[in-house]
Amino acid sequence: MRSPTHPGPASSSHVPPLDGIRGLSAVIIVLTHAPKLGLTPLLPDDLGNYAVMVFFALSGFLMGHLYLHKPFDGPSAAHYVAARIARIVPLYYVIVLWAWVMFNFVDPSFFYAMTTSALPRHLAFFGSVSYFWTIGPEVQFYAIFVTLWWAVAKARAGAMLPVTLVLGAAALLFVLQPLFPGITIFSKLHIFLGGVAIAGLRRPLAGTLQHSWPAFAMQAGLVGLCFVMWLDPPALRVLFYTSPRDHLLNVYYGDLRRIMVAFMLIFAFSFETRFANGLLANRFARSLGTYSYSIYLLHGPVLWGLERAGLFAATGPAPGFAIGLAAVYAVGWLSFTVIEMPAQRLLRKPLTRVLAGRAALPA
Repeated sequence: MRSPTHPGPASSSHVPPLDGIRGLSAVIIVLTHAPKLGLTPLLPDDLGNYAVMVFFALSGFLMGHLYLHKPFDGPSAAHYVAARIARIVPLYYVIVLWAWVMFNFVDPSFFYAMTTSALPRHLAFFGSVSYFWTIGPEVQFYAIFVTLWWAVAKARAGAMLPVTLVLGAAALLFVLQPLFPGITIFSKLHIFLGGVAIAGLRRPLAGTLQHSWPAFAMQAGLVGLCFVMWLDPPALRVLFYTSPRDHLLNVYYGDLRRIMVAFMLIFAFSFETRFANGLLANRFARSLGTYSYSIYLLHGPVLWGLERAGLFAATGPAPGFAIGLAAVYAVGWLSFTVIEMPAQRLLRKPLTRVLAGRAALPA
């Protein structure tokens, strides 16, 4: 029997509340970065690290959810690679090159200090200037996922075997994680793989927990936990935030307690309920998720530009914050409309055809 939390039918592959999770994570990052430009702090600074961790785990979940149950072959892999390239590369390259021009030829105090020596590393997805450091591990994970997908497709002997393999790899990398530099994929790969494993664990439970009271109870409990994290009580800070400061974030991204918060959020809100849909799948929350990539890459330059123009000094921190958030949202929408979507429409099908043709060639 359907519970009162049931909101109606939904796509089996699309999980609307996770759009809101992505958008909310982007907003949290903006809110934790904004005080560095003189705006009113609304969240604990370390909460932004949780949001980045959620991004990483969500990427793993979505790849596992969308692809791991499908057969692995040349055309499928070509479609996957083309979709990832068309989604990530165009906007990233536009902003990296724009940052290089601005920093070297327009204003040496530009928000992204993209030197000429740093440019090739960033174009190869190995750079670490400001917020760009997160994009490299993301792209490297997408490359690694192709091998993981192939291995899981070969190991279909049992329903839980793929999940066991992924969890085993994630556990091994979690143990080895402190050995790797903080900006490399292997220092974060256990988080991506944990997200993949969540997708595998969720699949057999979808029929039981979708639109259910247990799913609602998990979601409500996690919202309460996030509220406590926002209050930032000193007695509980050691549980939720890293101490001491960790320059490369190896300690932070290697702390199982913190990782589990991100995993639980994604698992719980991967099931639809009235509560989840009202909170995170409403039109505004989903628009934040849609524009989140542009918001993430552009919020720093937008707020920096407003601060340099004297807006925050003229309005005061609180009104300036509201104006800054509105500007970030507007620029995110514009970037998505003018760059992201046209690039995806232009590149996805041609890239798929080219890559599928290469996949069809004899080895």
